[in-house]
Amino acid sequence: LNTQCAESDDGSPIVLYDSLADRWLLSQYCNDFPPFRQMVAISQTGDPTGTYFLYEFVMPNFKLNDFSKFGVWTDGYYMSDEQFVGSDFTGMGVFAFDRQKMLKGDASASYIYFDLAIPPTMTRLGNLLPSDLDGLNAPPPNAPNVFAGYAATEYGAPQDAIRLFEFRADFQNPANSTFTERA
Repeated sequence: LNTQCAESDDGSPIVLYDSLADRWLLSQYCNDFPPFRQMVAISQTGDPTGTYFLYEFVMPNFKLNDFSKFGVWTDGYYMSDEQFVGSDFTGMGVFAFDRQKMLKGDASASYIYFDLAIPPTMTRLGNLLPSDLDGLNAPPPNAPNVFAGYAATEYGAPQDAIRLFEFRADFQNPANSTFTERA
């Protein structure tokens, strides 16, 4: 990529291994200017020192995508972030990036996004972490990616708790995608 963000090093790097595809995922955000970006590189082979497909995803809503966390899954690369406008926390975002297209170097690769904006009067949910597949055994077909977060009395919740959410991404028809909390 020949962009300002491609030349930038804004920190918070992520490195994950996609064992099912024998590929590497590298990522960091770019906060040079709004709208902000998430930079993602997918290795073209299993060699982490080889060549990469490069992606620069423009983040929605002019919100800063801070503290991003990634997880490798069978259908997508999943990400959570904490979103800010200026120095004001505005909630979290959850993303599913189209893994199949990214593995092929397809420039049309996109993402599905849910904005978990919280009004100032609502309890803050602790940073969500997407599940990350390790090993060579894939989960059952159509298994959702599970995000884990927490509620804490320090954030105004009535009790401390672990909260689990299922992200079902449909890249063929993104409007069918869901992000729902488990009971």
